[in-house]
Amino acid sequence: MSKKIFLITGGTNGIGFQAAQEIAKTKKTIIITGKNALKGKNKLNEIRRNTGNEDVHFINGDLSSQIEIKSIAEFVKRKFSNIDVLINNAGAAFFKREESVDGIEKTFAINHLAYFLLTGLLLPVILDSHKPRIVNVASSVHKGMDLNFDDIEMRKTYDGYRAYRQSKLCNILFTYFLSNKLKSKGATVNCLHPGFVNTGLGHNNSGLVKFFFMLSQKLFGKSPQEGAETSIYLAMKKDLEEVTGKYFHKHEPLTSSGQTYNQNTQKRLWNLSEKYTNFSY
Repeated sequence: MSKKIFLITGGTNGIGFQAAQEIAKTKKTIIITGKNALKGKNKLNEIRRNTGNEDVHFINGDLSSQIEIKSIAEFVKRKFSNIDVLINNAGAAFFKREESVDGIEKTFAINHLAYFLLTGLLLPVILDSHKPRIVNVASSVHKGMDLNFDDIEMRKTYDGYRAYRQSKLCNILFTYFLSNKLKSKGATVNCLHPGFVNTGLGHNNSGLVKFFFMLSQKLFGKSPQEGAETSIYLAMKKDLEEVTGKYFHKHEPLTSSGQTYNQNTQKRLWNLSEKYTNFSY
């Protein structure tokens, strides 16, 4: 691959940071996003120092806010001529129901709607690239879940773990639907299960929930380096230039849950996402 431009959301922590750092070692142009400006500056400098690659950039923005998502996209389009690889990696889990500045349940807003809106806004510069790739970080926890379109924000009865699992189901439904839309345009769209990884996921919570996440990740979680392997593989492996609409773990395509292949469900989620974001593509 010639020098290409990679945009990685949530690139200041965990899987996203490790993916950014490993790809930066190959002297590609790297853009990472994060909501904490000071942390972002520190991580940017860390990547540059560890890799010797000065062509690494940070964009500050909160992906739970649609206004900030639009600001990120506008900044990217002003500064960069194209995006060769977009890795939608940023994610969160809220075990006490919270709403975004837009009044949307935060797990759904960050883990799905941010993927949908940022990808759509950046699509013109993505499609300007040669054989561009979109990589969506999902999870095996989607299995066994269904979407309740009558209460997708769980306003009636909230369960944080179910909200997270539902958002990962949305990631895969989104991947499959978008891959079909873009097949004729030369872009590939794939998703992945990174494994159970020792990252900061869930640490935004408090009390016993935070303690449970930190302890279980420490005892049973893979390292972020291991967790980033599939993202890097899908972003960079030359043999995957024509592979699209797949769900991967490590270097292997897997079968996702039966629900993810339901085209009516894919389309219904897509239509709902357009309404939530007031954006279509």
